[in-house]
Amino acid sequence: MQCDLNAYRVTIGRFNQNKKFEKMRIKKQNKSGKSVGKPITIPLFIMVFYNSLIRQTDVENIITTATPLTLHTRAVKLICMLLLFCDLLCMCGDIHPNPGPITTQCENLTVYLLNAQSLKANSKNKSKINEFRHMINILEPDIIAISETWLIDGIPNSEFADEKVYSVYRKDRTEDIRGGGALLMIKKTLWSRDRKEWLSVDPHNNEITAAELRPTTNRSIGVISAYRSQTNPCPEFLSNLDTIISNAIQNNVVEFLVLGDLNYSTIKWDPAIDTHLPKHSKELINYLQQHNLQQLNKHPSRKGEENILDLIITNITDAPSEVTCGRYSYTSDHYLFDVEFKMNISRSIQIPRKVLNFKRARFDRLRHDIVRDTNDILLQNHMPNELWGKLKDTIISATHRHIPSVNIKNKLNPAWIDAEVVRTSHLKQCAFNKSKRTKKPEDVNKYRKLRNDIKTLVARKYKEYIHNLTENLGSNPKRFWTLLKDRCKTKSSPDIITHNNTDITDPTAKSSAFNTYFQSVFSNRTHQHQTFCMPTKILF
Repeated sequence: MQCDLNAYRVTIGRFNQNKKFEKMRIKKQNKSGKSVGKPITIPLFIMVFYNSLIRQTDVENIITTATPLTLHTRAVKLICMLLLFCDLLCMCGDIHPNPGPITTQCENLTVYLLNAQSLKANSKNKSKINEFRHMINILEPDIIAISETWLIDGIPNSEFADEKVYSVYRKDRTEDIRGGGALLMIKKTLWSRDRKEWLSVDPHNNEITAAELRPTTNRSIGVISAYRSQTNPCPEFLSNLDTIISNAIQNNVVEFLVLGDLNYSTIKWDPAIDTHLPKHSKELINYLQQHNLQQLNKHPSRKGEENILDLIITNITDAPSEVTCGRYSYTSDHYLFDVEFKMNISRSIQIPRKVLNFKRARFDRLRHDIVRDTNDILLQNHMPNELWGKLKDTIISATHRHIPSVNIKNKLNPAWIDAEVVRTSHLKQCAFNKSKRTKKPEDVNKYRKLRNDIKTLVARKYKEYIHNLTENLGSNPKRFWTLLKDRCKTKSSPDIITHNNTDITDPTAKSSAFNTYFQSVFSNRTHQHQTFCMPTKILF
């Protein structure tokens, strides 16, 4: 049987709480003139009158004249009062069944932006892919957008990112022109999905990638990484960006974060200065104003220049921090920019990161397998790209066979929390649940004893850890730096360092100062290096 929503809310509302009004005797006259008493529930009466949209002032007249029902004046007043309550309930809107504070944790969403000027380039002393992976491991950004990746289809995501930690969304340049490309990496602890259906159908020079981010279950943010070439700018760039935002709005996404090197060098992002601009720059500013978007970055992109090329455009209002540049020195002609948004974030369980444990590596067997397998591959006639793929797979598989891996501990677990502490904590939790269920004095006393034991155990473990750390500081300084990193509130180096009574703020000067200091305290001890024999017969 179907029932109106408002009527149903009345039936389950406050009227069922008062049982003395639940039933009422209403006299109904039959054809013989005799009155027959019949119980009719008040909520049913209210449903009839409310669904008929009858005014409260006409209730008494309708009941006494237009219907065969005869009620006492007291009963009519009671019905009118209940109808008034019904109207108030329907006007107040939906009420949350469990009102209270939001339990989602408020965190900082860290966002980074970098023009890498090629991720695959190599120099004499370093590989930019390895440098990029090292930077990601140190900074651990939630979101990072890369412009000018210079990547091609033959380079997998595993080359520059840990696919167990990050979701990678990329748009490589499809033409035979070197450079370009846009990349977006989002941590897998955050819900994100690739949104290629938002992109423009015209792929020409459309170096834009988009993803949907959900910090919480009821909030969606469109994250866009883009690159607009300076030498050959795409005339449809702004139209392509508008297509993405329009498609996202149609899918109920109204918050956006646009990151990238857009090369609008004529805009200084100051209303007092940006008066005489070219047409394409005015179109961008007008578009941002129409969609209530603002540009956060006020720092120049390159050292010694004033052009602001790397843009952070958003309409997120969750207290964005000041945009900083140069937090990490990466080999590029652009600075690294970062900003934080303080918002409610629901994170999933973080997957532990695995690293190779070289202390337990079997280098003799590793060397033997690499020499044997690479010699067999090099004797075959392959194209250079195919040959490189086979060599890489052979070396990686041999590395995993002879070098064991170890899981990196979660940051939330201090170093002195070992298996004994975890086991005792589980026993304490079981005793707590049992004491709540049974409420017996012996169970409560057992829980209190285990609670005191876990506090004493943690304090003892912490003292032992500090004692061992100071005893082995010379032989194993890594443990000291691990504790220092755990205790510090910031993961980055300080903004100002002092060396030789001189304050240093420039990132390059900081690196030189650290290099000078480490060189001055470097030990001259010699180490016996292992030799590596390459195969003598190499055929191409």
